Formats: sequence, C-alpha cells, structure tokens
Amino acid sequence: MDWASDMGFPSWRGSSTAIVGYIVGLRELVEALFSYAKTEGPVQVEALFDEYNLNIHVTYEGAPMEFPYSPPTHDELMTDHSSLARMSGFMIRLIAEKVTATANGNRCTVSIHITC
Repeated sequence: MDWASDMGFPSWRGSSTAIVGYIVGLRELVEALFSYAKTEGPVQVEALFDEYNLNIHVTYEGAPMEFPYSPPTHDELMTDHSSLARMSGFMIRLIAEKVTATANGNRCTVSIHITC
C-alpha cells in the first residue's frame, strides 16, 4: 500500500480486506455526511491501527447518522430522501464489525471497528 506510506502512515500489516473495508467505509461515511446534509463543516478523522484492530473515529458538527441493521425498502428509497443516508449507514454496518454513533448536542461522533 504505497499510498499509506505516502501519507505518512507506517507500513500497514493488516489484512488487505480490513484496509479495503477501512477505505470503503470511510469514503461512504464522508460522502453521506456531505451529500445528505448531515454536516457543512469540517470532518475530523482519527484512525487507530494495531496488528489486530482498525478503529476509525469521525467527528463532525451536524445531524447524527443512522446505521440500521436492515436497508430501506425500495419504496422508501424512491420516495424518502432521508432513506439514502440510511442506506449509506446500512452499507457501512455491513463493512464494519461494530459501528457506534453518539451525539452531544450538535457534535456527532461515529466509531467504526474492523478486525484485521
């Protein structure tokens, strides 16, 4: 993974599946936050990695994301704009082993755990 060392990360020893999950999950989350008006401001990303775990913490000001266990129905996707954000949350839940979302006033944090 040359891009990781180019960004200043040490050599990643995790499985390629975990790293791809990290990339896909983080990208889906950030796109959903901005595409579905969950935030307008900066998004802070913290990634913690060891040989066995990859934990991502994303903090932002705005509306909390939902991470449902089942996808929105076809009808919901066709008629309810907010269902698109829920679909993103569902897809992130499929990638991660654990997802938590907390809100303290307008400050939201999403934590994603992936085992390497």
